[in-house]
Amino acid sequence: MKKKTLTACAVVCTVSVLGGVCFERTKKQSISTANLLANVEALTETEEEFETRRSECYSNMEYNWNMASICVESGFEHVTCTVSGKISVFGVELSGSYVKDHIYTIPWARYQCEESNGNCCTKQGLYTGDTKLA
Repeated sequence: MKKKTLTACAVVCTVSVLGGVCFERTKKQSISTANLLANVEALTETEEEFETRRSECYSNMEYNWNMASICVESGFEHVTCTVSGKISVFGVELSGSYVKDHIYTIPWARYQCEESNGNCCTKQGLYTGDTKLA
């Protein structure tokens, strides 16, 4: 009886382990497939769409073509509101529903442009969300 119980436990454990391995492989394959589809969609951009995107990038003097915005540093700034409705972060005044004497945690990120063919670097400097701080 003990031998049958041990054999049954061994079979159950083996099936569980193999099931977990198969699940992980399937999960990794689905992630790879999603990445592959994204790359194929990027490659299907027509020449006209590419030229439109490039000219839009060149038309804005702050953007850089053949470069991408890369986040190189980020953090949080703790700011006390001194005037209702306004706070100041890195010398830039932000408006909102800020309450006087409350402390707010403001996320920030510093971006820089790095070489990346066919891309447009749209952010460079210090930001909170889409608001440029410096």
